[in-house]
Amino acid sequence: MEITRLPRPTDPAGPGFAPFELDARLWDEVLVETAGDADLGQSALRRWAECDPNPHTSTHWFGASVDSRMVGVATLDLPQQDNRCIAYVSVAVERDSRGRGIGGALLEAALETARADGRTIVQAWTWETRRDPAEGGLSARDGDGVIDPASPRAGFLLAHGFRLAQVETMSRLMLPDRNRLLGMLGEAADAAGDDYELVSWVGATPPGHLDDVARLMETMSTDVPTGEAELEAEAFDAARVRLADARLDLAGATQIITAARHRRTGALVGFTRLIHDPARPEVGDQWDTLVVGPHRGHGLGLWMKCRNLIELGDARPAARRVVTGNASENAHMLAINTRLGFVPVATSGWFERRESTDGAQ
Repeated sequence: MEITRLPRPTDPAGPGFAPFELDARLWDEVLVETAGDADLGQSALRRWAECDPNPHTSTHWFGASVDSRMVGVATLDLPQQDNRCIAYVSVAVERDSRGRGIGGALLEAALETARADGRTIVQAWTWETRRDPAEGGLSARDGDGVIDPASPRAGFLLAHGFRLAQVETMSRLMLPDRNRLLGMLGEAADAAGDDYELVSWVGATPPGHLDDVARLMETMSTDVPTGEAELEAEAFDAARVRLADARLDLAGATQIITAARHRRTGALVGFTRLIHDPARPEVGDQWDTLVVGPHRGHGLGLWMKCRNLIELGDARPAARRVVTGNASENAHMLAINTRLGFVPVATSGWFERRESTDGAQ
């Protein structure tokens, strides 16, 4: 077995793109096993685009080869401007090559790089089969989500010193009929009242909304429940929003955003965002949804989501399904999703491990 650091190819059409394809395939296989399909997955091109060199995150890739054939991949993301104590790691190994220490070797290569950079907290996520809380299992401090500690993915992280910090509920929506969405949109608009209006766009953030979106994304970085995981606010400005938009464009993906604007001040006080990747044309990926504190209680979250689902159908007619994830303790957002028709299909475990720079846990 040989562990090597992998360069990021400048061209996804080149031979150096193979590790990205392997990583995407391995995680899609896990999703088929746990959720029944790969709707929650991410294409190889998206993986490549998201680690495009930028001032906010440094990404490192590692490959494991046996007899000159790559059988596993690890990624390490190191935030550069905030959360500088944290490293994010992912490890995937081909099924037939598991149980031979390959995953552990990949993880150690990533951890060695993280420790050398002074990182003291390592975080990782898993896909897990949905489990009824009544069955018992491994649970976090908050929420009712549970996972099987003996699953291959959770078991691997637990064996390497990680602890569970949060359980997310992963859900799928079969895109409702447009008339049903329009009816829900009208009801939500009546509940919101005359103090707000909705604005939507497809693609890059319009210049006039950059500052507001930066403010909302900065709030989003710590406003959502994080369980027992350590996370500090991320600093956003217009330039960072433009960079994020550019990475989506590099992947050929499209964002669809609906925001709530406060009529009196003109400020955007909430937003929701869907991502559509042409590599998975039937699937929309629901990302952020946020309403800032003083403007909650008016049903803006449901209103924005209804409108954005309509925008998705209009902009990407091939879309049939939408997937999303929510902290299992986020009862409010889960209730909105249930009202829209989302159905839980899997869970995700958020794990954390504490490091010291001398190499000891």
